[in-house]
Amino acid sequence: MIHNQLLAQKKNETRPLGIDGAIAYVDVADQGADYTACLIVATIDGQLFAVDTVYNRHNTDVTIPQIASKLNQWNVSYCRVESNNMGAMFARHLQRETTAKILQVNNTTNKQTRIIKSIVTGKQIGRAHV
Repeated sequence: MIHNQLLAQKKNETRPLGIDGAIAYVDVADQGADYTACLIVATIDGQLFAVDTVYNRHNTDVTIPQIASKLNQWNVSYCRVESNNMGAMFARHLQRETTAKILQVNNTTNKQTRIIKSIVTGKQIGRAHV
């Protein structure tokens, strides 16, 4: 992956991970065949890169520690968690296991629209706050 080479080049004393900052978004599995999905995006020299993901059907006993570990590994500043259905409980438990600021978001739009909106928001946050 291109970002792995870029990360290796950018690592130094002031940027031990090779990134300027990171944010994340979590869509918690609802029921049935749904998946829990987490995307971690990092900024490197003003550009956004997807650096890590979680995508599985495991229960919260597995996914909360797994996602918390990745948020801490990438030193994520902010993580938005969809608070629909199980998401509010997920967000509260996740906050206990990470230093990232967990922000709950209640979504009523369809999944494709949410993904597009999240990407745009991520770009804005990447420029302004990460």
